[in-house]
Amino acid sequence: MGQKTNPIGFRLGYIKTWKSRWYSKENYSTYLHEDLSMRRHIKSSLENAAISSVEIERRGENVTVFIHTARPGIIIGRRGAEVNKLREELNKLSKGKVNIEIKEIKNAELDAQLVAESIANQIERRIGFRRAMKRAVANCMRFGALGVKIEAAGRLGGAEMARSERYFEGRVPLHTLRADIDYGVATAKTNSGAVGIKVWIFLAERLPGEVREEMMEVERRPPRKAKKKPKRTPRADGQVPRRKRRKKKPSAEAKPAPKAEKEEKKPAEEKVEVKEAEAKKPKVEKAVEKKPEEEKKPREKAKAKETEKEEEKVKKPKVSKKKATAKKKTEESSETTAESTTTKKKTAGKEDKQEKKETEKEAEK
Repeated sequence: MGQKTNPIGFRLGYIKTWKSRWYSKENYSTYLHEDLSMRRHIKSSLENAAISSVEIERRGENVTVFIHTARPGIIIGRRGAEVNKLREELNKLSKGKVNIEIKEIKNAELDAQLVAESIANQIERRIGFRRAMKRAVANCMRFGALGVKIEAAGRLGGAEMARSERYFEGRVPLHTLRADIDYGVATAKTNSGAVGIKVWIFLAERLPGEVREEMMEVERRPPRKAKKKPKRTPRADGQVPRRKRRKKKPSAEAKPAPKAEKEEKKPAEEKVEVKEAEAKKPKVEKAVEKKPEEEKKPREKAKAKETEKEEEKVKKPKVSKKKATAKKKTEESSETTAESTTTKKKTAGKEDKQEKKETEKEAEK
C-alpha cells in the first residue's frame, strides 16, 4: 500500500500556513461551509481570471478574502466595478462583513495550480497531452524551478483503457520537510471522460520557522529610521542661534602641492606690479600716420570693383536675345562697309600721286 499524502498538508505549521485562518468551537461547521461556498462561487464566477488560491481570515465579524491571481485586471474591472459586485455576492453567502484583497502572481509558470489548469485547458481543446506536459516542464525549469513532476491519468488520447503517464525533470524530494513544494490538481472534462492532472514544483529549501513569501512578490526591506536632529539651545537673549553650515573639505586630489603654490604666486605678484607701474606713467598719444586713399588693401580694391560691376549691370537695360542678335549683325555690316571705304580711299590716293609724277616728268622733258 502506498503512503501518499498532500505535500502542502504534510508541511503545515513547519513551512506552509493554512488557507483558512480562524478558530471557533461553536460555529465551526457554519464557518467551514461558508468558506467552501465562497471558494466555489469565486472559482465558478471567475474562471478566466487564473485564480491560484483563495485564503480566508476571520477576526470577529470581519472576513477578509485574499485572492491570488495572475490576471488582477479581470477581477477588478473598470473603476473597481467587478470587485464591488463580487463583494456584494460574498456578503450574501456569509454573515460577517467581507473585504476583498487581490494579490498578483507575477510568474504563473511557477504556480502548480495554474500550471495544472493550463494543461487541463489544452487537453480539453484536443491538444496532445504529451506536448502540453513537456512544454509545461520546460517552462517551469526555465523560470528557475529546482524540479518538476507532472502526472496525467485517465483515458489519454481517447483510448478505451485508462492509464497514467508522468514527466519529470530535476529533483522533487517529497519526504524532506525543508523542501518548499507547491502542489496543484485539475481535471480536464473530455468527450471520452475525465482526465486528472497533478503537478509538483520544487521551488527552494527553507528552514523551519521561516515565513514563506510568494516567489512572485519582491522582498520588501524594512524602512530606514530617520536620524533625529540635535536640538538647538537658545541664547541668553532668548533667540535661537542659526545652524552653522559645515564647509566641505577639499579632497586630496584637489589640493595642489605647497611648492607649486609658491611658484604660482610669484608670477601673479609680478604681473600686478607691472600693471601698477604702467598706470602711473603719463599717457602719450601716438602719432597716427594717415595713409593715403590710394594705398588701399588689395581685398578692398577687389570688393570695390565687384560692386561697380554689379551697379553697371543694374543700370544697363535688359535686352532680349532677338534684339541683341540684330544689333550684332548691323554692327558687323557697318564694320565691313567702313573697311571697304578705307581701302577705296587708299587706292584713289595712290593713283593721283602717280598721275602727278607723270605730269611733272612730261613738263621737265
